Amino acid sequence: MHDLIIRNATLIDGSGAEAVSADVVADGGRITEVTAANGSPAKAKRLIDAQGDLLTPGFVDIHTHYDGQVCWDLFGIYEGDLEGQRRVIEHPQSVFGLSDGGAHCGVLVDAGVPTYMLSYFSRDRQRGPRLPLPFVVHKLTQDAAQVYGLNDRGLVAPGYQADFNLIDYDALQLQPPKMVYDLPAGGKRLVQQADGYRMTIKAGEPTFENGEATGAMPGRLIRGAPSAPAAALN
Repeated sequence: MHDLIIRNATLIDGSGAEAVSADVVADGGRITEVTAANGSPAKAKRLIDAQGDLLTPGFVDIHTHYDGQVCWDLFGIYEGDLEGQRRVIEHPQSVFGLSDGGAHCGVLVDAGVPTYMLSYFSRDRQRGPRLPLPFVVHKLTQDAAQVYGLNDRGLVAPGYQADFNLIDYDALQLQPPKMVYDLPAGGKRLVQQADGYRMTIKAGEPTFENGEATGAMPGRLIRGAPSAPAAALN
């Protein structure tokens, strides 16, 4: 019996390839099989029917304090549309990320960027061309993972970490930011929730369901670059 099977998902695997209908199997926190939908008759401890939902790799959110000079060059440059930003995002040497590790959490909130890229740039944008959904997912997953040496993440393929987002793409949207006062001594910070994330899965274990934490925390600190799965090296 497998640990996890996700059936009938609309899979965007992180490589930039178009979506396919697929089943995904995971054991021991790793992906063991990716087949055409309904191609896995096996049983599992946890079986998820993803019919109608988008399945992506777990997002690699480069949210740390580093010198993002390109980002700063675009700060405040707004001429009525986001064409300049779109062209920079499409450049092959650009990487999604934020040069802020929470240093300004009482002034702005950047955690909504992945949701904004998916909901606005790939779906809702009217004043200019949209970005293809597989491209946005690739930039949020495999592209960022490769830059930072996370060689076993960012792709839905055998041997990779069983990290996934299960998304109701049509319902995906950001909620308005709100201020909370839960830091030491009543310190404030802006938070922003999102609708449309049916489930977030880390190492094969759901950590969020419909926006609520499950209490599971299977993530671990990474020391050094993990090796790429053997299948990816062949």
